[in-house]
Amino acid sequence: MQHKPTQTLVRALRLLAVGAACALLGTTGYAQVRATGFRAPEFYDAPHQTQVKTLSTGEEALPQSDGTILIKGFKIETFRESGEAEMIMTAPQCVLNRNNRTAGSPGPIQIHSGDGKLQIAGEGFLWGQTGTNSTLAISNKVHTTVLRELLAQSSGAKTNAASGTSQPLQIDADHFTFDREANLITYNQNVRAEDNKMNLACDVMTIQGSTNRTVNNIVADRNVVITDKATGGQATGERAVYSGTEGKQVMELTGNPHWQEGLREGTGKVFVFDRAHNTLRAEGDAYWKLPRESVSQSGLTLFSQSNGETNAAATTGTNFVEIYADDIMLQLPPTNGPVQSVTAEKRVVIVDRLKNSRATGGRAYYAESSGILELTENALWQADQRIAKGDALIFDRNNKIFSARTNAYMKFPVAALGRSSPLGDTTAGGTSATTNQFIEVAANAYDYQGDRLTFRDQVQAGFAEGEVIRGTLECATLKVGFSSNQLQTIEAKTEVYARQLPIMDVRGRTVEKELKCEQLNVRMRTNGLVEEIVAERNVMTSQTETRTNRPLPVRLTLNSETMTAKFLTYTNQVETVVADRQVVITSAEKTAHGEKAVYTGTNDIAELSGHPMLEGTNFTMTAETIVLDHGKGKYYGRKNVKITTELHAGNMSKTNLFGKPKVKAP
Repeated sequence: MQHKPTQTLVRALRLLAVGAACALLGTTGYAQVRATGFRAPEFYDAPHQTQVKTLSTGEEALPQSDGTILIKGFKIETFRESGEAEMIMTAPQCVLNRNNRTAGSPGPIQIHSGDGKLQIAGEGFLWGQTGTNSTLAISNKVHTTVLRELLAQSSGAKTNAASGTSQPLQIDADHFTFDREANLITYNQNVRAEDNKMNLACDVMTIQGSTNRTVNNIVADRNVVITDKATGGQATGERAVYSGTEGKQVMELTGNPHWQEGLREGTGKVFVFDRAHNTLRAEGDAYWKLPRESVSQSGLTLFSQSNGETNAAATTGTNFVEIYADDIMLQLPPTNGPVQSVTAEKRVVIVDRLKNSRATGGRAYYAESSGILELTENALWQADQRIAKGDALIFDRNNKIFSARTNAYMKFPVAALGRSSPLGDTTAGGTSATTNQFIEVAANAYDYQGDRLTFRDQVQAGFAEGEVIRGTLECATLKVGFSSNQLQTIEAKTEVYARQLPIMDVRGRTVEKELKCEQLNVRMRTNGLVEEIVAERNVMTSQTETRTNRPLPVRLTLNSETMTAKFLTYTNQVETVVADRQVVITSAEKTAHGEKAVYTGTNDIAELSGHPMLEGTNFTMTAETIVLDHGKGKYYGRKNVKITTELHAGNMSKTNLFGKPKVKAP
């Protein structure tokens, strides 16, 4: 509804009230005799004293036995100072009672503007005057029409309607009253208002005018129902207050307001409809329910299986998400279609019961056109044991992307990666226990799209068992690849540093491992176990063992340009490790150099080739192959073995060129 036509309506009824009073006075001369064609004009004050302001006429005036006058063809016209017709009221007949100053009829009445763009019709009316005040009541079948052309002209707004077409505002009710002194129009019982955008129904509607011929407000009371024609959305409440001042077109709905459009549903303390901007806002303890497809399929599931979710949603009625906030605003569509956008402000909570997920933040914005839901201000998302945080969480439905921006964090159970951890065996029994094990990753940002999860800038990952950190990973970029929610690849780049904190292995040894490189690639098997790890550029690995039969830890390091580790098919035990180019192996006080090292996990032996050399505190050994028997703690050479021993006494040296000497490592 617009405010200007109601201003015109109020002013017209005030003028008609004056006209009716003039009609009552103007028929005095016909009180005793029958008269035809009477006129009762009222003129403007100077300087327009020759211009008729109100003209009351009748085809015939018939005195009645009870002292009243029956006027047939009753008509009241009002004019502007320019002489242009303003409003006209007609009735086939009207009974004037000079004693109680009333005029009325059980028959029809019509009121319309001079240009025909405003019309009021009904059956059974009574006009009464008390002192300076007058009232008009229409008792049956009241119908008011305001054409859209008048709305646009009155409000100064532009209309898109084609020339010659009209978009009327219609008001229907059982009863109508106008109180001139109170400037109050009231529609009662079965009130219906309709325009090209919405329908409104209520028990009572009042239009309150002001002394400057404007409208203060329009109020719909009791059993209010507002229906959006384009979407079929329906809002209900107990009181709707419409304000059209200063070019605004705002309606506030209170009294347990509720809105519903298909699966979409909302509540709040106050609903505010902004007709100019086509928005609906729920204020105070706002709640909104939207179909799940609005924000799902965006990577939001984060490794979860979804088998049977569609059928489950259909049978359990959980095929939607719920939004709670202090305020929620909807941008309604210009024509039929879904809500264009949703904005939630302050204490935002988004719940997906089917996914058992919950997201919180200070603000949420969803756009239907882009399919993007952005949650900001300490955004947090949680589903079962999975957590995502960031200054902003972004759910992109159309491109199926889930992103976190600034201070990004993610936590999920190791079980989500498959049946095993890429960190190797974590139990003495040689099987990787995933119960109560989690991966935590912090970064500046990350994106999860389809089959790839990418972390960027200052990436810090941790593998935790309960509250205990078992392993860490640092790098600039971390990419995790999936296939059918099964971990497939891990790729870390730039200043990669991985560390496995002390863990007891299958032999009862406590082992700690470190790895540094510029690029690290991990490939998983389809059974969820590690297949291969490849480290490239400036590779440094170390392993520190604490054995029950040795008082001091044993530290072994390996440096190379590349390193490839392959694992057994049905366990995360190492099968082989191959290090290439500029290989350096250190253990205790011994250092081995070569171009290639091959380690076999089944016998715990490494072979170094490519002009290998072993250096100790007082010896040097060269051979075609130098062997490290890690299990027995021994080094020895194969083929063309040469050992040079430094004899400190007397500063002499001895070279042994024969035999197959063995050097036992401490």
